Amino acid sequence: MICNGCGAENSDDARFCVKCGRDLSAVVAASGENAGKEDFQAAGYPTSGESSEPDSGSKETLPRPPSAGYQPAISHAQPYYIPYSMPRTDGLCVAGMVLGIIGLVLFWVPVFAIICGILGIVLGSIGIKNVQNEPQLKTGQGMGVAGLVTGILAFLGGIVMFILYASLATW
Repeated sequence: MICNGCGAENSDDARFCVKCGRDLSAVVAASGENAGKEDFQAAGYPTSGESSEPDSGSKETLPRPPSAGYQPAISHAQPYYIPYSMPRTDGLCVAGMVLGIIGLVLFWVPVFAIICGILGIVLGSIGIKNVQNEPQLKTGQGMGVAGLVTGILAFLGGIVMFILYASLATW
């Protein structure tokens, strides 16, 4: 099916033109001289040599409609806009911050502090990279930095507590 607005070729079951977005359900599937005759009559154009006399009494006629293969220079289709969406907080930044805080709070349990600290560092740094690569779509770089810092502090606190527990055990 060919769009009357832009002349683009569309599949027969398409409801809208793939190029200009015009509604294809109004396209008449006639051929020959009668192609689109109903559309032109509905728009107020005369067809088959009819003349249209305005109410003012002048003998002006409306311009003849173009042939069925005519492609206008300007398309009257609505432009396609992508709706604006708010940037979303990157989940890895949030996870890195949460794990860093958990590791920092549980620094006195060296195993948890070291594991949470490492995960906080890794997830926070990956999250920061994601936000820097797509700043229009993602936010949360501050949370990623917080995850990185608290992860480092939790890791160091876990190491210090491990050394302290090991030195107390040898006494």
